[in-house]
Amino acid sequence: MAKCFSLMLLLASIWTTKLLVHGSLRVEELSISAPCRIVGVTLVNKKTTQQLNFTEAQEACRLMGLTLASKDQIEAAWRSGFETCSYGWVADKFLVIPRILPNPKCGKNGMGVLVWRNSLSKKFLAYCYNSSDTRINSCSPEIITTKDPIFNTHEATYTTEMITSDSAYSASSTVAPYSTTPTLAPTSALASTSRRKRKLICVTEAFVETSTISTETESYIENKAAFKNEVVGFGGM
Repeated sequence: MAKCFSLMLLLASIWTTKLLVHGSLRVEELSISAPCRIVGVTLVNKKTTQQLNFTEAQEACRLMGLTLASKDQIEAAWRSGFETCSYGWVADKFLVIPRILPNPKCGKNGMGVLVWRNSLSKKFLAYCYNSSDTRINSCSPEIITTKDPIFNTHEATYTTEMITSDSAYSASSTVAPYSTTPTLAPTSALASTSRRKRKLICVTEAFVETSTISTETESYIENKAAFKNEVVGFGGM
């Protein structure tokens, strides 16, 4: 009977303590010491000088939508550059302070995640953890590098063929795939092709002129012969 009474008294005291904690803390009274979370860890405190015991620290993190961080989570944040100058409660039921640089006013000039075991009723800050964080620094934008298969940055070798008159010239070059300036054939080669084309035109013109002269000569001979026949006929009469 005495054991049952003691158990009921213990449960009642725990329930009363939780009720007092729920009634004594409000979100409006809490603030986050740093605007950015490092690997999900941040430091929560009350806006008043009176801070949080261990039970209140758990409740404060819950009201902020977080959980009380563990020492391992604090160490992960410390390795990513997280440090403070305040002792705070962690889920392991002791106080820690993460230090990167030694400072006589912070953790007695120590470095690392320093542990201080104290009474759970003592008032300190609370280290809270956000399990949904995927970035090291919650304030830094996430950079995602993707490779677009449409754009190929590799160089490509292609051949440009130019046909001028009766000759073909090709030039091969290795440039970026979006370059619009091909390597052309030498200027001297194009110049020789142009000269060859003009030479053919001259031959054609000479042929036309020869044909014209020949036609006119034949016409002149025929007219002369006809005139001669007419003269002979006239004399015959």
